[in-house]
Amino acid sequence: MAGTVEGVPYEEIQTKELIGTGFYGSVYKAIWRNREIALKRIREGCEDKKIEREIYQLTKASHVNIVQLYGTSRHEGCALLLMELVDGGSLSSFLHAESKPSYSHAHAFNWAHQIAQGIAYLHGMLPKAVIHRDIKPLNTLLCEKGLKLKICDFGTVVDLSQSISCNAGTCRYKAPEVRSSCSLISNPIE
Repeated sequence: MAGTVEGVPYEEIQTKELIGTGFYGSVYKAIWRNREIALKRIREGCEDKKIEREIYQLTKASHVNIVQLYGTSRHEGCALLLMELVDGGSLSSFLHAESKPSYSHAHAFNWAHQIAQGIAYLHGMLPKAVIHRDIKPLNTLLCEKGLKLKICDFGTVVDLSQSISCNAGTCRYKAPEVRSSCSLISNPIE
């Protein structure tokens, strides 16, 4: 349910194996209240504003193509996010696997359509629409044997009313208009 997030005592969480790492921390499989979840452990020293923004935005979101946040916790000075476990790994891991995966144009169009649906939901949120600013294969997770896709990693999300920032997101996945405006700022035409 969008809008509510539970503060969870750490003792209720049983951490299992590591399933991924990123800039802000690590993600583990875990058990919470007899449910398999993903436990995102934010490493110490990360910007509190970005963590708070991710938590805040995920509490507002409720869409089939956006990973669900169940609750938060703290342990040894680290923030923990209890999230929906999406069991297929990232689209990036799938596309760059050592054994070349088999997929068709239909699969690619389906993934693109699901990303577009998730983005459209974010852009249409009320009372304030938001933009993700870092949509890329690493921030999209596959499930149901690759048929379903969910957007994750909301650390760069801002209200749509704010200007598009050059310093957020991954350069190679930025929209062309954002990349060109960034290059104009860093390399003004004389």
